[in-house]
Amino acid sequence: MNSPNSSNDFELELTEAELEERDPEAHERWVQEGANQDDPEGAFADPDKPTREELQESEKRYQSRHTKPQDKCEGRMFDDAKFAFETFNKLFCYAMKENVVVQLSDCAMFKPETFASTQYVNWLYKQVNDGKTSYHSVAGEWLKRADRNQLFSMTYAPGQPCVYDGKLNRWRGLPFAPKEGDIAPWNELLDFLFKDSPAERRYFEQWLAYPLQHPGTKLMTAVCLHSHETGMGKNIMLEAVAHVYGVDTNAKNIEERDLYANFNSWQLDRQFIVGNEINGSRDKRKAIERLKVLITSETVSVNEKYLREFDLPNVMNFVFTSNNPDAFYLSDSDRRFWIWEVTGKPLDKEFYKTFRLWKNSDAGIAALYYHLLHVDCGGFDPGDRAPMTQAKEEMIEAGRSELEQWLYGFPGTILFKSADDPLGLSNEKGQPVTLFTIEDLLKQWDSDEKKKDRNIGNALHNVGYQKANGGKQIKISGRQERIWVLAHGDEAKRLLALSPSQVAEEYAKQQSNRYFISTKETP
Repeated sequence: MNSPNSSNDFELELTEAELEERDPEAHERWVQEGANQDDPEGAFADPDKPTREELQESEKRYQSRHTKPQDKCEGRMFDDAKFAFETFNKLFCYAMKENVVVQLSDCAMFKPETFASTQYVNWLYKQVNDGKTSYHSVAGEWLKRADRNQLFSMTYAPGQPCVYDGKLNRWRGLPFAPKEGDIAPWNELLDFLFKDSPAERRYFEQWLAYPLQHPGTKLMTAVCLHSHETGMGKNIMLEAVAHVYGVDTNAKNIEERDLYANFNSWQLDRQFIVGNEINGSRDKRKAIERLKVLITSETVSVNEKYLREFDLPNVMNFVFTSNNPDAFYLSDSDRRFWIWEVTGKPLDKEFYKTFRLWKNSDAGIAALYYHLLHVDCGGFDPGDRAPMTQAKEEMIEAGRSELEQWLYGFPGTILFKSADDPLGLSNEKGQPVTLFTIEDLLKQWDSDEKKKDRNIGNALHNVGYQKANGGKQIKISGRQERIWVLAHGDEAKRLLALSPSQVAEEYAKQQSNRYFISTKETP
């Protein structure tokens, strides 16, 4: 054999000493091959030693049984080029749109150039020409072959086959098969977390169960569980669910810093996301906007270091835990978050030990999976808004700014005279002024030396108020104005249904007949 020589097409020739050092088994086969070549009739061959053909067949059988993902670290030597390329077609797929080589066993991705020059450079096949033996990179040649295993792009479709809709499906299944068994620890913990609240417990279990019963479902809501006391069992309960999906495969735990990281590999190939204390310590409003996009978007742009950014279907469903009642900034009109407060004191320590043993056992997770597959999800709509809870109302109130608090309590502050009391002389209460322009509200807010918060439009939206006439301008006293409806419930619905002329008439009546400020505290 010639001395080592490498070229741009990844051809590699090795000396016998180098081959012996790199792969002793391959060297032994090479020695045997040389003996058979020198004695083609077999006159001097040891009848107890295998022939070249027998060695090749043995090698094929071995590789069919023992080729594993970690083999990429060990290197391989193929005697047969055809078998080498067939092996690579079973192990890898090239995704054209994303320009990556995907390892099918675990969907790890490689840039083509490093795949051939680094990661799999030591997977070689032997070639003999004119009695001269050389060794070549399988990866480099495989990438250039017309018959390489390739698909146009990738997707992530839970419950679907490896090739789905003409794309490489990155979903690789769940780690456990469902099997009916003991779920007593699960029921006891949920009974505690949702004490005396069967409707809320039912909703939560349905929320957990629906994506398992309908793989790939994207729920349009997220769950937040919070408690004043630590050690209540919120996290270990969610750990059990994460085990059903597969920790660090289809499920992932994240921290707040992950929301702001330049690279977001945590969003790759995920169905179930658990976030602990993601409460916007940097900026609550910025954090909630980022989360809303993740909760509702149909696709996610994955940005992994050293790889081209690419899109996958977004089937992530989010659960958050916190020990703070103001974990998130939520507007009055929020429809995405379901909030639950766990109250009381933790259960006995022995229970949590028992639960951990149960959730760390294969039988426990298989039983939980079976249970969730059989939860009655009748009436549950994955696209519906999150039901209101007392905990959510309190979180909304806790997050309001001073201006938002003022606006929320504003209805009824200013009254106008009723039809049967034009001078406002009776003791009967007047009717509340409910239609305002931004300028009208700023005059009230800026009075009494309050800080001049001019971002009143956003505050009105956050509190849940809407504009009359669908937000379109209305001609009032010769000017085009946008009129805000500051009312709640049925009165808000009535005013929002008025025609432009009716809104103009109502506004003029209210503004011209204002005559006193109610006993409600004003700004």
